[in-house]
Amino acid sequence: MKKSVFIWQLVGFTFTSVFGTLLHFLYDLTGGSLFAAPFSAVNESTWEHMKLVFFPMLIFAIIENHFLGKERKDF
Repeated sequence: MKKSVFIWQLVGFTFTSVFGTLLHFLYDLTGGSLFAAPFSAVNESTWEHMKLVFFPMLIFAIIENHFLGKERKDF
C-alpha cells in the first residue's frame, strides 16, 4: 500500500512538472487566446507562475482521489 502511494506521488510530480511547463508557453503559442489566459502564464508575475503549479496539481489530485480514495479512507 505504501509503495502504491509513493508511485502515485512520483507520477503526480512528473505530471505537474510536464503540464506546468506546457502551460508556461500555452498563452504565447495560442496567440494570446482568452481561453488560455486563466490557466497559463500571461506575464512573468508570481501569481502567474503559481497558476502553473496549481492547475496541474488540482487535476492530478482529482484523478488520484478517484483511484486512491476508494482504497484509503484517510485520503
